[in-house]
Amino acid sequence: MKKKWFIVAILGACGFAVTVAEPYERVTEEPAGNPIVANIGLDDGHFRAYGDRLYNYACHDYSPDSRGFVLKKWWVWSTQDLVTWTFESALEPTVLGFPQGYKDCWATDAQTRNGKYYWYVCNPENTYVVRSDTPVGPWEAPLGDKPLMPGRDPSVFIDDDGTAYLVTGVWQYQIAALGEDMISLRESPRTVEIINPRGPYNHNGEDPQHPTDDKPYLHKHNGKYYLSWGCYYGVADHVYGPYTYKGCFIVPERTEAEFAQPVAGLTHDRHGSFFEWNNQTYFNCNDLSSNGAHSYWRNTVIMYVHYRDNGEIEPVYLNRLGVGQYEASYGPIEAENFYASEGGEKKENGEGGFEMRMTAGEGELRFQHVHNLPSSARAVFRVATPSDLKGGAIEVWRDDAEPVRLGRCELPASADEYVTVECRLKNSTERQDLKLVFLGNDRKTIRLDYVRFE
Repeated sequence: MKKKWFIVAILGACGFAVTVAEPYERVTEEPAGNPIVANIGLDDGHFRAYGDRLYNYACHDYSPDSRGFVLKKWWVWSTQDLVTWTFESALEPTVLGFPQGYKDCWATDAQTRNGKYYWYVCNPENTYVVRSDTPVGPWEAPLGDKPLMPGRDPSVFIDDDGTAYLVTGVWQYQIAALGEDMISLRESPRTVEIINPRGPYNHNGEDPQHPTDDKPYLHKHNGKYYLSWGCYYGVADHVYGPYTYKGCFIVPERTEAEFAQPVAGLTHDRHGSFFEWNNQTYFNCNDLSSNGAHSYWRNTVIMYVHYRDNGEIEPVYLNRLGVGQYEASYGPIEAENFYASEGGEKKENGEGGFEMRMTAGEGELRFQHVHNLPSSARAVFRVATPSDLKGGAIEVWRDDAEPVRLGRCELPASADEYVTVECRLKNSTERQDLKLVFLGNDRKTIRLDYVRFE
């Protein structure tokens, strides 16, 4: 990958952040995989989708030679496809009134409301806020160096009724509703109760001094509230809790060796967040062992997230390929690991895995950056269809500015039993962005387990 210099105008007046020229890769020129941008100290990220871009509000470990936490600024990176990343800007701590040389620029989160963007940043003791007219700055500090809320590692969550909440803390978390202005609290912070907590220092529930971890993160799925701390999580019926511990979703048997963190421990410092993009759910977190990473020089990795029908989070696969790209030579591509989806839903398949249930005549699945496709590849689908399906088919399209149909697989009426069907594609290149289009009568449900290319 080629190095490029990125220069942003310096804005020193009115309390705006100062952003300077930096020798970082403005755009990664090859699909990244995991880690997403390796060996630059990109860590503690929270991702937010604004418009057609996804933004990573992150920290920056200062040097691979650090032997303690040295973080001198905050970063914004962005992507349109999850595999190529753009460095957008840096936030200097001087905007908050911190002195030159400040090195405690700890974790962050961001949200938007009323046409403004709010970035919640912290040091080891408190959480602060800056705001901007754009997702990438320039930023001003409306409260100056006054903390918005005690505690570090902020998570900002907006509920279905529009109420915004701020969660902070380590070991024991606090939550408070934010004002409509997003820079004030509507109430005094409350302690969050977690029933039977576990964590990287408390595997057996025998360490009451360190029951959970740092980095609380709050999100919602199917009407339930999920509070996570790294790769551990609890679930509640109410945003204030209590949360009942459910499990840990990073496990040895689904983690490739380079991400196993043999020195620190598999689940140590998996400081992360959940985000949605194109109807898919992801988890991002730190990694301390890939590409020269260590406890004070961390990388960022991303995984697909799937929820079981009972609401539990299925253990994730943490691997080098990452998300948003696919390798035809690896075998079946699981349908639930799509890049984008319309007219379908992800469900358990009754065999211990997952499937996509696609509506005939409306359903589309996209798989971008499919690598190492054989020329005129054979597409093999494992599908199940209702007995009254008529005109059922899956069409495979090249998904770009000039779409071309590459092939069509006719689907039998299989009485909801899995069968395999195949067709030959008219592809001439080894890498394609592909779209699957599901056809049939009366909006019938077509269940897709996987597709493979031979």
